[in-house]
Amino acid sequence: MAERKKKNDLDIQKAIMPMAGVALIIVLMMMMTATQLLTHEETPVEVPRANTMERKTEDNLTIALVGTMDNPEDRKLYLNDSLMPLPSIERRIQQKMSEDPFYLVVIRADKSAPSQWVMDLLTMVKGAGAQRIALSTKRIVKKEEATSG
Repeated sequence: MAERKKKNDLDIQKAIMPMAGVALIIVLMMMMTATQLLTHEETPVEVPRANTMERKTEDNLTIALVGTMDNPEDRKLYLNDSLMPLPSIERRIQQKMSEDPFYLVVIRADKSAPSQWVMDLLTMVKGAGAQRIALSTKRIVKKEEATSG
């Protein structure tokens, strides 16, 4: 009877080990793809470069501002990669802020967009109740980092 129990325990261990390996692979795949799925970067925006950059992955509202001073009529605003008019974006921010006043709002402004447009957008976001606002930039790669990495 004792031998039979040991044999059953070995059979169970043999069956569990492959499942644990599959579960580990699934977790690793989810970790690798999570950062790509949680960012809203489908809207083609050429953001300015900066010396510092901190990238945190968290749930946020991303507003993309696209347009140039040459043609102000072409100014477009996207909320999480969906084209929307300014009043709709403002209402959506107010709705999110009523749920969570510390919800993050990220602004991705095209580097060719006039700074006054960015300031107007910041004023609107702040007026809608946002307390945490971030401006998206690209990191400037120093020559030492580019050659070593």
